[in-house]
Amino acid sequence: MTHEHDDLLIALAGQPNCGKSTIFTRLTGVRQTAANIAGVTVEKKTGHYQDGPRKIEVVDLPGTYSFSSYTQEERVTRDFVLLERPEVMVIVADASNLRRHLMLAVQLLEMETPTILCLNMIDVAQRREMKIDIERLSELLGVPVVATVGSKGTGIEELRETIRTVIDQSDHQPNTTSLDYNEPAESVVARIASLAAEREHLIEDFAPRWVAVKLLEGDSEARRIVQHHTHDDSWRQLLKDVDEAIETFQCETGDSMVKAITAGRYQMVETIFEQSVEVPKHSISQWSDRVDSWLCQPIFGLFAAIVCAILAFTLTFQLADGWNWIPLNGEWTTPVGLFAWFFEGPLAGFLNSLFTSQDGILNEGPLYSMLHDGVLGGVGGVVEFVPVIFFMFLMLAILEESGYIARVAMVSDRLLRRFGLAGHSIVPLIVGGGMAGGCAVPGVMAARSMKDRRQRLVTMLVVPLMNCGAKMPVYALLIAAFFSAYQGIVMASLVFISWGLALLTALLLRNTLVRGGSIPLVIELPPYHLPQVSGILQSAWGRTWLFLKKAGTIILAANIILWAMLYYPRPDVTTVAPTTQVHASTPGTGSADAGDAQADAPMSEEAIAARVSFAGRIGVSLEPISRLAGFNWRDNVALLGGVAAKEIVISGLAVTYEMDKPSTERGESAETNSSEEKEEHRLARRLRNEPDWSPAKALAMMIFVMLYAPCTGTLAVLWRESGSWRWAALSLFGSTLLAFILAVGVFQIGKLCGLG
Repeated sequence: MTHEHDDLLIALAGQPNCGKSTIFTRLTGVRQTAANIAGVTVEKKTGHYQDGPRKIEVVDLPGTYSFSSYTQEERVTRDFVLLERPEVMVIVADASNLRRHLMLAVQLLEMETPTILCLNMIDVAQRREMKIDIERLSELLGVPVVATVGSKGTGIEELRETIRTVIDQSDHQPNTTSLDYNEPAESVVARIASLAAEREHLIEDFAPRWVAVKLLEGDSEARRIVQHHTHDDSWRQLLKDVDEAIETFQCETGDSMVKAITAGRYQMVETIFEQSVEVPKHSISQWSDRVDSWLCQPIFGLFAAIVCAILAFTLTFQLADGWNWIPLNGEWTTPVGLFAWFFEGPLAGFLNSLFTSQDGILNEGPLYSMLHDGVLGGVGGVVEFVPVIFFMFLMLAILEESGYIARVAMVSDRLLRRFGLAGHSIVPLIVGGGMAGGCAVPGVMAARSMKDRRQRLVTMLVVPLMNCGAKMPVYALLIAAFFSAYQGIVMASLVFISWGLALLTALLLRNTLVRGGSIPLVIELPPYHLPQVSGILQSAWGRTWLFLKKAGTIILAANIILWAMLYYPRPDVTTVAPTTQVHASTPGTGSADAGDAQADAPMSEEAIAARVSFAGRIGVSLEPISRLAGFNWRDNVALLGGVAAKEIVISGLAVTYEMDKPSTERGESAETNSSEEKEEHRLARRLRNEPDWSPAKALAMMIFVMLYAPCTGTLAVLWRESGSWRWAALSLFGSTLLAFILAVGVFQIGKLCGLG
């Protein structure tokens, strides 16, 4: 039967680093979308191309080493093949590592799905002097084989033609390639397959031989499939027969059925490889092998990975907000500056015009404040950071496509595994701020590539403990105010403290809430190659767009809630003058004079509004406890704002300290400060002169800011990526409790050491 006008579905599967994404991009061009698969955190990409009147939808499935059900990637890929039943499955294999990649193809053939084997990177195999007999390979596998070079587009048209041919010929007819597991395993497989074939409802959707193999391997998901698709109680007898067959095989051979089936697959692969591939007996050492002899060493390799991360990280922020390379109004600015100008200029101006009367008076009522501070400020705060996220993902895509990320994971695995993490955790930790200045949002999202769910979850939970870029302004402010003579030492100490606490927290989580064994690191070291520009751009933009869609709405909602807490209830300015003195209790201060000085200070309208708002009242109510760490209600209000974004801590301190100075003092500050001096510097001088502030309190504040509640953007992504609000809640409250305990300890010890 020939399909003429149908929308047809094909899927790409393959092991990681086989060039599958490059083939996908070549087939679909720019007509792509990326999204999480329903119910899991695994990402798939979809696209399409036109084949005459037919629209061919292409799905790029997650990279996987097998069609078992041990990881999310394996389950997602297998379920897609079984339940979605694509017209064609294209297995993309690295031609230069064909023996290893054939294992996945053999497992797919067991599922009797119409299949094409795409030998990608055939040019690398040729450079290694490998001779692949494509016709013989196709004959042995019983499926079409196409050679491609994805990075150059070679063989893509032939692949499309082969897809067209298989679609026209197969019409969902199963691929009945004969696979022999060798005796005595083959006899057991054949007998169980014949028993499965007797259940007609079961074999409507599943190949009897595949069901038999999976049941004999002890696959729990296969047992569930048999139970739910048999439609009568005969499934009990089938599972009983399987258990008896496994036990009998064990007794007769002294070997497990799983081991026998695995050995049978390896024997199939070895036979196919030997009969279709010729490898030179004395292959010369490849360039990538010589490089790996250095980059994969435990010591030098780890040092090289750190240097590479620093370079990639530095380039990310230079491109996003360092170099002025974007034209704007006759000048040059950064991408972040361009986004900031758009939100703070045209959009803010448009909003102001809507609320400005004919007399030129701006109506700064609640609606304006919500749109300006809550909506525009909330969306702008997210979108302005998009260039950083995009370039961060761009750097990751380059490192992934070049093959270097696999080396980084391997050299760091031994160290991180001691703390319950894995080699793949190193990238999310570095992206999240491991080198001071990253962002926890892409850091959490970068963990999605990890196979082990437990290691992925622990990694996502400790990424917010890193020193993200939003914490840097707070550190800079307090270091300038109280540790100006030791800035480098203090900043380096904060980096080491962050790493130490993150690793110890990971170890604690793996021994308490996230118990269980870890999957060993199984990773293939692909040959180094130059990334394809279109591929890395597609990857970076797809991940960035996914962040905007998934997290943007939640961040916006959280910012509106925070705005409401800081805005309401409004004080009655007709009865409360700007110079009204509000006396706050100051228990726990080191000096009565400090408390009196703070209590007697006249407050401005802004400071009064902050104090009597819901957030301000919470800050006041927390003061008896927060005083243990040296924090008063003003600090509490600033820290509450930091839940939305850590940069808000600076503006919160400015509102509650700078804005409530007497007018005469503000005038003196204006005279003594240059017009170009930053607000942070003025605030640093203000805090240094505050009786309630000290080096001990500054240290406690920096430790607290480092560890407490992740920002709303991180919480939103953590919720999405973990699949449960409970883990986001644990991150919110657990990290805040840890931050407070350590801040109290630092403050109290600092006072004893004379820093208070």
